[in-house]
Amino acid sequence: GNSLKSLRPTWGYKLYTKDGVFLKNGITSAAKAESRYTKSFMSDKIMLEKTLFPDRLSAYKWYFRPCRSRTSL
Repeated sequence: GNSLKSLRPTWGYKLYTKDGVFLKNGITSAAKAESRYTKSFMSDKIMLEKTLFPDRLSAYKWYFRPCRSRTSL
C-alpha cells in the first residue's frame, strides 16, 4: 500500500482542471495513473507531468521536493 518501503512502481502526477487550474500533486501505485480516480471525477480534469518512479520512496521524494521556481527575498 502506502509504505515507503514498497518496491512497486509508483506514478507521480499533477492534477489540473481542463481549463488549466492546478489542483494537486499526487502519487499512486495504480498500474495506470488515471485509474486512481473515477471517470466521473476526471471528466473535467487532466493529469500532466506524469512520471513513473521505480518505488514509493522515490515518488514520495518527488512529491515533497522543494519548489525551485520561487526566489528568495
